[in-house]
Amino acid sequence: VQTCALPICSMQEYSDCNVRALFKETRGVEPSEYFWEEWNQAPDAVKQEIWRNLVSERNAQYAH
Repeated sequence: VQTCALPICSMQEYSDCNVRALFKETRGVEPSEYFWEEWNQAPDAVKQEIWRNLVSERNAQYAH
């Protein structure tokens, strides 16, 4: 198990070890099996886009 020490909100590049925590914090639930299938098969550029979208959602929630 990989451990990451950086706060999720400060991370600009996707992180395989933090995506579960970011997803759960943003959406309030664990990632689905479908999410993991998509994530695990995605090339780096797609993972980065998914990550940026999750960070944007999370930041929008905390901006209010």
